[in-house]
Amino acid sequence: MKQKPLKSWAVSVLVGLLLCLCVPSAAESTVQETMDGIVTRFYATLQPEALQALNQQRVLELITDEERATLATKYWTFDVNVPVVVSLMRNVNQPEVPYWIEEAGFTRTDGIVKNELRTYEVWQKKSGPGRIELGINGFDRHLAVYFVCVGPQKPGDEVTITDVYPEDTRMIEMKQGAWYLRDWNDLYIEELPEQLVGHRLLTTFRGRAWEAHLVGAFRTTPFPSSAEPDHVILTWSEDPRTTQTIQWRTNADVRHGFVRYREVGIPESDVSEVAAAGVLVEDRLLMNDRYTYRHTAMLRGLKPATAYAYTVGSDENGAWSEEATFRTAPDGDAPFSFIYLGDVHCWRDAEDLLSTIEARHPEAAFYVLAGDVTDTGLYRSDWDKVFEHARGIFDRKPVFWSLGNHDEPNGLGAWLPLALVEFPRNGPEGIEPERNYSIRYGNTLFMVLDVDTEPEIQADWMEAQLAGTDARWRLYETLAAAPSNGQEKVDE
Repeated sequence: MKQKPLKSWAVSVLVGLLLCLCVPSAAESTVQETMDGIVTRFYATLQPEALQALNQQRVLELITDEERATLATKYWTFDVNVPVVVSLMRNVNQPEVPYWIEEAGFTRTDGIVKNELRTYEVWQKKSGPGRIELGINGFDRHLAVYFVCVGPQKPGDEVTITDVYPEDTRMIEMKQGAWYLRDWNDLYIEELPEQLVGHRLLTTFRGRAWEAHLVGAFRTTPFPSSAEPDHVILTWSEDPRTTQTIQWRTNADVRHGFVRYREVGIPESDVSEVAAAGVLVEDRLLMNDRYTYRHTAMLRGLKPATAYAYTVGSDENGAWSEEATFRTAPDGDAPFSFIYLGDVHCWRDAEDLLSTIEARHPEAAFYVLAGDVTDTGLYRSDWDKVFEHARGIFDRKPVFWSLGNHDEPNGLGAWLPLALVEFPRNGPEGIEPERNYSIRYGNTLFMVLDVDTEPEIQADWMEAQLAGTDARWRLYETLAAAPSNGQEKVDE
């Protein structure tokens, strides 16, 4: 029995230095494109030790004039209709002033902007009507990113700001109590120069510091991929009684994968095969394993409460995993138990933890993780640790989780974990699939919530889920410890 792949993927996931949310012009190089080229060239010309020893001066020596100009002008751009004063607030704790600020004509003033945690010095530049072009936050990934406000040179002029890049930049009034970080919306400006009050403030988010990260950026994974399938995990995308989603990885050379499975107790010769869909995953700062390939297959038409044996791999290279088993969910009100864990952060001491859990509770049917599965969810090396430490567990017992603030850090989104693992796509309309979802297992409905999705949207969705189910038990799961004030997210 052959089945069609779960879905087709045509994406390349870029991790680490990635965040150009839109393209200014087809004829111009973006910061993302420029950084992609720089990193690729550095890999070809520099040894790992040299990559890890980079500083701002060395980077400037190695990049071209064209690259330098792009990084100085294409990070943040907009048009103004009248002569303006552009004020740039730079965190005083940033080790080095970004190279382009003085070159662009900005002068440091005596002005200071403060919130409860940070102090910013004010740099200013006068500019006529037309295009304003600003550069990167630096090569060091300093998370207290700069922000800007714009006011008229001539009192009484009304400033209109148009054609803004990134396109989702939000503009509010510069004043005491204004918030300027979209991923930390209760960190307010407490002190600012009087002459800036009433200017147009362009809000930003800390993840923009990732866009040109080179200094201290290059990493290694302790668990690089190979042609052999590994990091096999079970999840669900549809009904746990009759389906099973299986995922694994190989290196980027192996682009085809299959699952061979059979009901336990039937001959090994009577096996079914399902082709997997695949996605190329790139973490461009991962020196020893930049590209991997993630395979995803769904088994359908299974029998409830039945044990199955399976193996994953490909005849493309003749590499197959060891056979493992799983059991489908029961029908009706059959009792079951599961394991619930929170804030595992890459499974520190995972082998002892998981072996202890399995020894004490071998009857548990699956695992639920309450967010913060990783330390930094856009580092594939963190997910490598999670999957490696769960060997022998998640390939036999399914797992599902909510996303925590560490899994989608600093306003950058969750595109890496969403690409690595398949979950149900039955969440609220208008929300990125797999952030919110529900799973019915036996007599229980699990509703998985997302720390970064608006509560009102999730509440409406939950109401509909509750109204449409006859499940005896209804549980919701999210990151219970997610800080409302962002304190946990400070990286300075």
